Amino acid sequence: MQARGVGLADVGRKRSNNEDCWLADDQLGLYAVSDGMGGHRGGEVASRTAIGELASALRAGRDVLERASDGTAKPKEVQALVRTAFRQATQAVYDLGGSQKDGMGCTLTALVVTGHRGVVGHAGDSRLYLLREGELHQLSRDHTLAAELARKGAIEADDVKKHPYGHVLTQTVGRLECQPDVFGIELLPGDRALLCSDGFSNYMSVPEWLAGKLGEEDLDGIPEELVRFAYDAGGGDNITTLVVGVEAEPTDAQRQAAEAIRAKLKALGGSFLCERMSLARQALLINHCTLREHAPGKVAVAQGQPLTGLSVVVGGVFEVRAADGSAGRLLPGDHFGASALVSPRAARATVTARDAARTLTLTPAGLQALTRIRPRLGAIFFRRVARVLAEGLDAATQTGAQPPASCFLP
Repeated sequence: MQARGVGLADVGRKRSNNEDCWLADDQLGLYAVSDGMGGHRGGEVASRTAIGELASALRAGRDVLERASDGTAKPKEVQALVRTAFRQATQAVYDLGGSQKDGMGCTLTALVVTGHRGVVGHAGDSRLYLLREGELHQLSRDHTLAAELARKGAIEADDVKKHPYGHVLTQTVGRLECQPDVFGIELLPGDRALLCSDGFSNYMSVPEWLAGKLGEEDLDGIPEELVRFAYDAGGGDNITTLVVGVEAEPTDAQRQAAEAIRAKLKALGGSFLCERMSLARQALLINHCTLREHAPGKVAVAQGQPLTGLSVVVGGVFEVRAADGSAGRLLPGDHFGASALVSPRAARATVTARDAARTLTLTPAGLQALTRIRPRLGAIFFRRVARVLAEGLDAATQTGAQPPASCFLP
């Protein structure tokens, strides 16, 4: 699939210079927004340097992007390239600000599109939104001290904007200890993305309004409308909006791929692991899972074999049969092997694909890796696994009750 980006920046009502910078490179598949810090001391230089270094690093790794587009490179190769690009940008901004007392810094939010996949790179409080089939999702999380307090439950989410630490950044390009969020997300035809500086997002309080604007047919006119909105609402900061549209008229092969993605997201959204979970968190989880294809009649796991982790059915149907003759079926959204995330376990039944089927498997190592980068999210998953194991135990011990198929492979 192809993507096209259109952007616009405005100095706003109260600033004398524009410290924002943006880039839309359709050929490279790179879209980025940066908001500089340092005022006349170098905020503008910082944002331009970060964007330039990001683009330079990705152009140097163009072969990875091209192979990812045709499916011969693994998605994690693009994520590794984006991390390298952020490190290069951080070092360059740091070096420029070395002679200044407070140094230089900037936010940096990027979307790299290769085929039907995108990779998000993000540091700071610029934002990335995704409009999908009329529903608006915020893919980035604000790296501010107030937002961190809200995520930990110390303050209410509604109090973040007015909190004294609402603009104190915890991650910035230019600070050598910067740890950007980097993760992949599968894209669908018709998706619209918005990358913006806080000069816009600070005034945007009605998601439904933004969803309506991003869904307008005229892609080229959307950035101007969004900038005008923020300017009329106060324009207290530089305003940058960059809208990216994903090809809306796909080929037959792309339609089939899109339907497979929709089916996977629907199955995951219906599973206990992802219930009431944002699209961004689902994407993070998928990044740490392994997608497995199972041909008709193929045994996914045999009785007595070690379970490799928690597997969620995202396509097809599996037949489950235990040694005592008990049998059942696993449908999309069902799971097996949750206990293997806690300790090594052997399967108590055999699972066989009835037709072409797919599973997403989260191994203990994958969960540990996810927990290292997102401790709170890892804790949420552990609690959900514990709840499901307890519910399975209750179901298995009820007299006369037929336990679900997943209880054969706890």
